[in-house]
Amino acid sequence: MFRPVYPLAVLLICLAAPAWATDGAAVLAKVDAAAARAADATLTMDVTVHDGRGGTATRVLKIWQKGDDLRLVKFLEPARIAGTGLLSDADGTLHLYLPAYGKTRRVVGSGRGDAFVGTDFSMDDLARTKFADEYSAELLGEDATHWRIKLVPLKPADHAHDHLRMRVRKADDLFDQVEFVDGAGEAERRIEFGDVREDGGYDVAHTITVSDLDSGRSTEAVVREVLFDAGLEDDLFTTRYLMRN
Repeated sequence: MFRPVYPLAVLLICLAAPAWATDGAAVLAKVDAAAARAADATLTMDVTVHDGRGGTATRVLKIWQKGDDLRLVKFLEPARIAGTGLLSDADGTLHLYLPAYGKTRRVVGSGRGDAFVGTDFSMDDLARTKFADEYSAELLGEDATHWRIKLVPLKPADHAHDHLRMRVRKADDLFDQVEFVDGAGEAERRIEFGDVREDGGYDVAHTITVSDLDSGRSTEAVVREVLFDAGLEDDLFTTRYLMRN
C-alpha cells in the first residue's frame, strides 16, 4: 500500500487508519498524527498565480521538511525573487528572508497570515506543520467518506480569520479542503488538494489550489519533483542556510 502525501499546509504521510472519531478534537488529533511520518521530504513545485483579470505569473518553489517541526521554503525562480524564503524552526518560530535586505526577521502574530511574495499562499500556509497547537476543534458533521470540523484559534489576535472549516478524509485522515472563514460565517479563502497519485513510494497530491473568494484571484502549485527519506541534516533548517542563495 502506498502512503498518501499532501504538501504545503502539512506534509501528510500516513497509512490508512480505522475511520472512527468521537469528536472534533479526536479528528484533529488524527490529522496531526498523519503528518510527517516520513523522516523528511523535499518538494519542488511550479506555481502559477492567476490575478482574476486573465493575467498570470509563474514561480518555482522548493520546500524541505524534517519531522513535524522543521520546514524551509525558498523561491528558486524568477531571478528577481530567487532566495526569498521562510524557515519554521524547532521552536515554532517563523523567520522570513528577503535577499534585498540581507537579513532575516521574525514573523509574529497575525503577520503570519500575510500573502507570501505575490501569491495567494500565506506565510502560515507554507510554514504550518500541525494544527492542534493553534486551534481547538469541533465536529460539524460527517458522511461516509469525510469528517467536517471547525477549528477555532486559541489566540484569536494571531489570526486574521475567525475560524477554519476543514474536510478530512476518513480513508487516511488527510484533509483535502480548508476554508478560512470570517466572523459572519463567510468563507474568504479556500485551499484544495487534488491529483493524488504515487510518486517516490508514496501517494502524493500533485496539485494545491488556493483561492481568494472575494477577489477571484487564485494560485495553483503543481508538484514537479518529490523526494522522501533523503537524510536531511538539521543544519539545513537554520537562518544561516535560509540566507544562502
